[in-house]
Amino acid sequence: MDKYKYTKGDCYAICEFLSWLIQDYRTEIRTIADELGYPQDSIIKLLERLHNDVDGVIGQEQDESDYTEQMAYIMELTLIKGHKDD
Repeated sequence: MDKYKYTKGDCYAICEFLSWLIQDYRTEIRTIADELGYPQDSIIKLLERLHNDVDGVIGQEQDESDYTEQMAYIMELTLIKGHKDD
């Protein structure tokens, strides 16, 4: 598998996992966020955003293609080059 590429099956798995985690394990997410020093609500919102983004990629792929096999790459993570924190 390419380092930054995800198949359609990967994307479905990520969505299902995040959806279940967010819905049923908020208390645990909050505890872990505390242990790592992150704001609880920000981490939950970040996980929700990630879920929605991956789900959006799946939806976009479905709109563009009648059928794509599960092993086809449909998503890729990329570095935003030249980014500087202010």
